[in-house]
Amino acid sequence: MSPKAERILERASKALVRERIHDKRRLLDANAKHGKNLHLWLSTKLSPSDWEFIDRITMATAESLLTQETERLNKKFDHLQARRPKAPAIDQKRVVVNLTDTEIDDSTRAVLSKGLNFAPAPHKIPIKDIIGGIAQAVRKVSHDVAEEIRNEVSTFLKKAKPPKANLKPSELSALRRLTRNKDITILPADKGNATVIMKTEDYRRKTLDLLDDAAYRILPRDPTESITKRKFELIKKSNIPEEISRNLRPPAPAPPRMNGLPKIHKDDFEEHALISAPLRPKYFYRYVDDTFVIWPHRVDTLKPFLDHMNSRHPSIQFTMESEKEGRLPFLDILVQRKEDESLSHKIELTL
Repeated sequence: MSPKAERILERASKALVRERIHDKRRLLDANAKHGKNLHLWLSTKLSPSDWEFIDRITMATAESLLTQETERLNKKFDHLQARRPKAPAIDQKRVVVNLTDTEIDDSTRAVLSKGLNFAPAPHKIPIKDIIGGIAQAVRKVSHDVAEEIRNEVSTFLKKAKPPKANLKPSELSALRRLTRNKDITILPADKGNATVIMKTEDYRRKTLDLLDDAAYRILPRDPTESITKRKFELIKKSNIPEEISRNLRPPAPAPPRMNGLPKIHKDDFEEHALISAPLRPKYFYRYVDDTFVIWPHRVDTLKPFLDHMNSRHPSIQFTMESEKEGRLPFLDILVQRKEDESLSHKIELTL
């Protein structure tokens, strides 16, 4: 079975489980109402002594059945948990890529390795947010269905309890520090499931570099309103059914927002390493495994730069050869620095 088919099967299985849960809840609610009506009816038909006797026997039987069923379901759950294969350990160094020049601690790395879709458990049930979301969602369904949904949500919220914490105290502190730190930007990589940390300054600069392309231009004003008006006119003139056309008319149209996704595969290794370097070369050229660098800073800062490049990936290590008497061989070319600081070259042929 292909990975896509497995994902479809998993989503379908979860949807079926959710439907069974909803169906059982509806049956339990119907049984509760029926039991309440039967309770009231019997209390009016039986004498007080008979009613007390039957009520006591009924409660004892119900508690016994509840205990037996709870034990059966717990055994079934433990059996399923034992059969479930253990997920492989996550390599946090692969799923969290740090493109800044600041090291991150284990708690920060553990939080980020959970992914950007991870949601910390709330300390209390967000009742107002849930009710507001339900009110927005049921606008497009019939009155009876909407009322049923509201009743089910109301019943659920009355019994709901806050979930258990899914973060350690140290991880929660790390998450708060990340939220307050405006000097870094955290976003997903362009490929894979990695989470990338980079300097906000570098993120903005690279995004602006993308906008320098001739495909983009600054508009004199926001065209959203005129485009929306034209769209509404076309929908009105069409033969599209009202139910469908209503969904085609957004209540609060807004222009899209642009965001960049960093590349983290090895082809862009040097770019990421250079971005995070304290000092950067003026030019950095690479041909396969050989690089040619023009360093505009002091000579004593070259060694820290080399150490920085070698610290970025354990399997990628650089060696360095500096110019001697203004000359430096590179591949089969001898590069020479002139007195006016310009460069010349001479091809060296080995027979």
